[in-house]
Parts: sequence; C-alpha cells; structure tokens
Amino acid sequence: MRLLFIRHADPDYENDSLTFTGEQEAWMLGECIKDLNPGKIYVSTFGRAKKTAEYCLNKLNVEATYCDWLQEFMHCLDVNGNETLINSYNDYEILEDGSYAGRIPWDMLPEAFNKCPDLLDRYKWRDTIYAKSGNVLELYDDKVAHLDALLAENGYVRDGDIYRCKQGNHDTLTFICHLGATNALLSHLFNVSPFVTWNYLCMAPASVTEVVSEEREKGVVSFRALRIGDVSHLSVHNRKPSFSARFCECYEDETRH
Repeated sequence: MRLLFIRHADPDYENDSLTFTGEQEAWMLGECIKDLNPGKIYVSTFGRAKKTAEYCLNKLNVEATYCDWLQEFMHCLDVNGNETLINSYNDYEILEDGSYAGRIPWDMLPEAFNKCPDLLDRYKWRDTIYAKSGNVLELYDDKVAHLDALLAENGYVRDGDIYRCKQGNHDTLTFICHLGATNALLSHLFNVSPFVTWNYLCMAPASVTEVVSEEREKGVVSFRALRIGDVSHLSVHNRKPSFSARFCECYEDETRH
C-alpha cells in the first residue's frame, strides 16, 4: 500500500485560495502528477486544496473525493485564561471583545514546547493543556478515525499500534490537503505524538510526501516514509519552494518570526 500526501500550493489564506506563485506551483505539480501514479485521490474541501487539486485532476482527467475530515486545524486551541498557553505563542490576533483568537496546535515557541516533555510522549500528549484546550483532540481523533476507515476499506485494519491485512496490495491513495492535517495523519501512522510531527516537520507548499506499507511478518503491517516534502518537480522548473509555514532561519531575517 502506498500513500501520497500533497500539501496545497502557496496559499492566499485570506481568500482561501492560491497566490500567483501558488498557481504556478500547482501547475508544475500537475505536470508531474502522472509520474506519481496517484491512484484514488482525496481532497480537502478548503479552497486552497481544491484549487491545487484542479491542476492534477485536469491533467489526469479523473475526479476526486472531497473530504471535510482533510480540512486544516484552524483556530482550534483556546489560550484564553491560561498564562502557560498564552506565553507559548506570540504574534496574537486580538478579537473585538479583547480576547485572543484561537491558535493552531503548532507554531509554539520552541522554549515553551520543550518545557512540556509530555508533548513528546505518544500517549501523554492527549492529557496536556495543549491538547485539551479547545477542540484539538476532537479534530485529531476524527481525522485518524477516517484514515483508518479508509485503510480498512483497502484491506489494512488498525489493531492497536499496528495494521493487519489478509492480502496486501500495491494500490495508491493520494491526499491533497494541508501541513497540519498531514502531520497529524503521519503521527498516527508512525505511532508518535502529533506535536512531534507538527513542530519538527515542515513540508513546503505543493510538496509530496510518500509513505509505504511494510509487511515483514505475514499480515502484520507498519508504515514508513520514503520521502518527506519532496519538491523536485519545482526544481525541474528552477523554482524555489515557497516559504509558507516556515520561520526565519536567523532572527535578523525579515521573514516570519
């Protein structure tokens, strides 16, 4: 079994679409999509993912399945009333009533993240204030449940921390979605805390992440990444990947802090 996770191209978040650069990236992705052998394609219902998918679907002349569960985590962590949470982030949006807007569960300041070792634990992260404030847990559990249901339809049934299958296959499922959603699904496949993948993996817009099953014992399956955040299809066109979701390499840089 092969899974492809494709992040949407450079986003225009305000309009939930793509920037001009994003349109170019999506076109470049579409130019190579046949070589990726994407199989069945599932797309987030957010506009920036749908717009990215259009280029691929038109090139393949196929239709996709659009899934609400592939949407991004948006403003789902409520920091109000908790000093620890408030101090874990910067660059806040203040609402009209004076409260803080919700945050995504990543983009934490590194010092705050490392002060909470339970966030690294595959089980204990669920009991932290970061998971329990807002609806982070609800969204995470919904996404991984849908992924498991889809894998079960294709013969791979979750059993505790592994998957079991009676007859494996070489089919491919492709998900065109978002950075946070992809990292949540990867954490489930790899049996690690999502805060590990959220805070340590940043895949560029329009990048491709490839995960495959490994069946070293008959009927016992695990998943392993072959590539994460591949942008070689952009390099072919001498295009550097967009900066979206990254932070500055050096504090003096004018890029995002």
